[in-house]
Amino acid sequence: MGWLGTHWSAVWLLAAFVLGAGFNMLCDWLKGRRAKRREEPPAVAPEPVENTRTEHERREVFELQKLIDAHEALTEFARGTFNAYFPMEGKNIAGPNYRWRGGVDVRIMNEVSEAGLRLHALEGLVLDDRIRELVRTARASLQLHFEVATVEQAKAAFNYAATALEEAQSALAQRIREIYGRSPTNTRSEAF
Repeated sequence: MGWLGTHWSAVWLLAAFVLGAGFNMLCDWLKGRRAKRREEPPAVAPEPVENTRTEHERREVFELQKLIDAHEALTEFARGTFNAYFPMEGKNIAGPNYRWRGGVDVRIMNEVSEAGLRLHALEGLVLDDRIRELVRTARASLQLHFEVATVEQAKAAFNYAATALEEAQSALAQRIREIYGRSPTNTRSEAF
């Protein structure tokens, strides 16, 4: 056999020793990993109910903020529109300012336009379809001043706008109260 046979058994002996040591090290490493996993608390996935509740609360906070913003914008737009186009003389409507008073103040007109644009942007964010439609109707009725030519038309437009405005503001306020009444930040025990 010679040289190859003598050395071959030594190579097998050395290879078996290295493989055995490597196998033992691998087993120890796996045991340590398993022990670590047992010691660490398992990651608890949030319950679906909790996610739904959090999502619902976020939706309500968003809706509440948009309803408040829409209510404020509607009030601003109505105040500006009534001041600019439906001035009151005593208890009678004199008619649109731009026809009977020689024009509307540019500053007032800009404020009315900005409030109208803000309201238009916010009305699309009102989640309740019925309330959104009431806000759109109120905004549109407040813009009727562009179409009136007589005092009678101005009175009719004013009455229509006032009614639409009251309905929209009442619906907005009612929904705000509903949401606020069950808000998690509400510390009162009963909804108002």
